[in-house]
Amino acid sequence: MSEVSLRDYLDKAIEGLRIEIGAVEKRTDSKLQLNSVAAEKALIALNERLETMNQFRQQINSERGLYITRDMLDLIIKPLQTRLEQDTGIRYQVHEQEGRTNDSTARWLGIAGIAIAAFEVLIILLRP
Repeated sequence: MSEVSLRDYLDKAIEGLRIEIGAVEKRTDSKLQLNSVAAEKALIALNERLETMNQFRQQINSERGLYITRDMLDLIIKPLQTRLEQDTGIRYQVHEQEGRTNDSTARWLGIAGIAIAAFEVLIILLRP
């Protein structure tokens, strides 16, 4: 058996620990760099998503100006309602408190809506 002095033993143990600490530091530095890269990529992806959301919000806000208001709709509907009543003899009745229409009016409006939609589809299909 070889005799090793306590000092040599401790020096070797300390050197071994230094090597192990160095290896742990390298692994930790590598993981920190990878985490930093991942955080940067996540930030880029988040900014892209937020930009897309802002564009969508701007689109909604710009389209909101194109929506027809209830007052404008009434200005359009009332003359049509009067004309419909005169031509068909069907009275368009709206219950003032609940805003419900009678069944025949709803049917006629549904038929008119389908006819308009079909006409629009035909126009789209017949375009050169």
